[in-house]
Amino acid sequence: MGKIESQWRQSITRRSALRGLSVLFAGSPLFLQAQKDPHPLRDSRRALGLDEMVTAFDFEPIFHANLPLPIFSYTAHGTDSEFTLRRNREVFDWVEVVPGRGVELSSVDTSTEILGTQMDSPIFIAPTGWQGPLHPDGELAMHQGATAAKTPMLLRLLDHCGFSSTHSKI
Repeated sequence: MGKIESQWRQSITRRSALRGLSVLFAGSPLFLQAQKDPHPLRDSRRALGLDEMVTAFDFEPIFHANLPLPIFSYTAHGTDSEFTLRRNREVFDWVEVVPGRGVELSSVDTSTEILGTQMDSPIFIAPTGWQGPLHPDGELAMHQGATAAKTPMLLRLLDHCGFSSTHSKI
């Protein structure tokens, strides 16, 4: 038997190499982190009813429970440092709703004129994307809801060069 054949007989087999590699991966902290349940068990608590939900944050646990984790993560988290997301959430801490005397609703007028367009309230629906995973009708359902509420919806359109711009659909 030659020198090459002798080395070949003493070298590691493919099976033992794969076994060693699998042991290495199984003990890896990254592998162990990947095995953790993304929805760990929490204290059991009753979900709020629709009439009990007061703030936008009350809807978040229901949203989280009913969507796959990648879709929830995409919609619930910001980009990069999440600076804008944190600032938007902090705004809710600056405002406090204090119960007081009732106001006659018929005397309240929220109508306004913005850029020459008369509106029932100064609320717009901002350009958003990727609504298909959230609702089967996606942006079409958002448009139908905005139309029913008489609320302007801004659309993000792509021109033929691939540049995006925001246009108002009022």
